[in-house]
Amino acid sequence: MGVVDKLGSGVVQLKKGDRVVMPFNIGGGRCRNCEEENTDFCLGANPGFAGAVYGYVVMGPYRGGQAQYLRVSFADFNALKLPAGTEHEADFILLADIFLTGWHGVKISGFQAGEAIAVYIWYSVLGRWA
Repeated sequence: MGVVDKLGSGVVQLKKGDRVVMPFNIGGGRCRNCEEENTDFCLGANPGFAGAVYGYVVMGPYRGGQAQYLRVSFADFNALKLPAGTEHEADFILLADIFLTGWHGVKISGFQAGEAIAVYIWYSVLGRWA
């Protein structure tokens, strides 16, 4: 999560000073997988490998996302512009990873709005009290 400081010539949807959050995975926005909203398996961001992420060398040449400054690849596609104000500031960071992981799991499960779902965290419980 951060504020746009500089823009490359190809960025058209953002401006300096915009508050943004980026997911940890990187999508180019143009391949079949990105068009089908499967950006975690982008075919263009890291050719020859299924997907790209910040800070994991095997998944592309993208330096880590926990630094003071970050070069955001495919910024118009990856940077989510945040609304003004700080009322939901603590919630926005969930859009970078944690919320998206759960959302993706529900999406591929086939569950629909209004249906009940149970989430088991047995492995986490074992790790804490084992």
